[in-house]
Amino acid sequence: MIKTENFEKVEVASTQQLRDWLEVNHTQTESIWLVTYKKHIGEKYVSVQDILDEVLCFGWIDGIRRKLDDDRTMQLIAPRQT
Repeated sequence: MIKTENFEKVEVASTQQLRDWLEVNHTQTESIWLVTYKKHIGEKYVSVQDILDEVLCFGWIDGIRRKLDDDRTMQLIAPRQT
């Protein structure tokens, strides 16, 4: 069983930041925890649907979500296995 807590955490505050990260890192084979801000934070919020749209464009999939703190969540995203 893979220990998910050991995955790198990547924090983004916009859809563009996520796209920029994916453009550079989409070929990596390791999953990551994508750290995003919750809706009450306002302009730093990236919706679950926006995350899904972006990761699918690069051949990645979304996974489990967890609360990180009062202002942020983290979601496991991974390259799709072929």
